[in-house]
Amino acid sequence: MINKFLLLLLSLGACLPYAAAVCIYNAVENAIWIYDYPENVPARPRHLMFFEQINDWGLIRYDASNDTYTVNANLWIGRNDGSDTYFQLGAPDHTHETLIMNGKLVIYPARITGENLPEYKPGINQLRLGLPDRPEISARLLFRNAPGKSHTLHTGAYYRGDRMTGTVSGSGRLHVHYGVIAPLEDAHPIRGNLYMYLSEVLLDHARLSRVTGTLAYGAQDGPYSKFAVNDTVFEYGGSVTSWGRQQMRGAVFQHLNTALGGANIPLNAHLTECRFMDNNANWELRPCGGLIELVDCEINPPRQKNRYPARADAGAPEAMA
Repeated sequence: MINKFLLLLLSLGACLPYAAAVCIYNAVENAIWIYDYPENVPARPRHLMFFEQINDWGLIRYDASNDTYTVNANLWIGRNDGSDTYFQLGAPDHTHETLIMNGKLVIYPARITGENLPEYKPGINQLRLGLPDRPEISARLLFRNAPGKSHTLHTGAYYRGDRMTGTVSGSGRLHVHYGVIAPLEDAHPIRGNLYMYLSEVLLDHARLSRVTGTLAYGAQDGPYSKFAVNDTVFEYGGSVTSWGRQQMRGAVFQHLNTALGGANIPLNAHLTECRFMDNNANWELRPCGGLIELVDCEINPPRQKNRYPARADAGAPEAMA
């Protein structure tokens, strides 16, 4: 036992970025939980594989022929105790790295506030695909969704003990540079939404594809959150976003049910150099109010029609035109 323990310590010292890095398995929630990786030495899929080999969980596989990691469990990134956790997918030494999730991927809220909840010192929990200004790095985050499964990107909740609450939290970061978030198989799209209740979402030359619900659910540009979209493709889904303040440049909306709007919460969207292509409806504005400002955009006619609030008189609202 002593020799094995010493060997484990030597292995940890040689492979981990620093002593505090942690990766554990929560059997109750079937979740691999990785945390305390700083920005200068972020967690990477190879660290997941390292802990798999040490613990023999039987949950992570690696295919060197196509640089693909498969996680057969939920994956939690970071904690909500004020610490920082950075997770990097795709790097100069792994330009086409792929992570396949056979489970939910959670960016753990870094700070929670609210009635009857403790207050935590703000921290940063970030998932990043690719790197800025490095188009040769094209990482992919794929979700396996066979019939009956609903694996997706899940944020906006936190874990107390072993259980996830439904508490919405505006913390955590998602940055996607030249990367892809999509289902593993086109025939089995991501069911529901890609949840992005985060303090910062940056989509830069990204592609979000085949989601039955909303592709950027909860993301908005406001006083407590940032949502920046540059040259990004949103395709084959229900909608991109439905409410809140939105600013996008160079976005492509294609093969969607309703690209923008549709919620009973006001939408304020400013779009520049964007394209709407082959959607059932390019937008839907509800009586609750909303504004879509388009500058130098290409707008192809929708397959059905756009929907606006209309009143037959000053009294009762009329059905959508």
